[in-house]
Amino acid sequence: MAGRYRVMLYEDGASYGGAEVDLRRSRPKRRGFSEAAVEKEISRGGQLSSAGVLGCKSRYFVDSAVLGSKSWVNGIIDDLKGSYLSE
Repeated sequence: MAGRYRVMLYEDGASYGGAEVDLRRSRPKRRGFSEAAVEKEISRGGQLSSAGVLGCKSRYFVDSAVLGSKSWVNGIIDDLKGSYLSE
């Protein structure tokens, strides 16, 4: 199921416009996945390697974690309260 969803995301997120204009659809230019990247994902069936899965899981942890001593983390939170956390 996850593989099919990943392929759908790549197909939907494909770039168009640029050097090759699709006159049939006349869509505006959009940045996204290259045609080669979409084809590669389709050929893999959307399946990630073990290293790819580990990379995704570790990224989720790193992106959401603040590592350091309690006083350092509290200092960062206090610094952010005025600009990010109050909005």
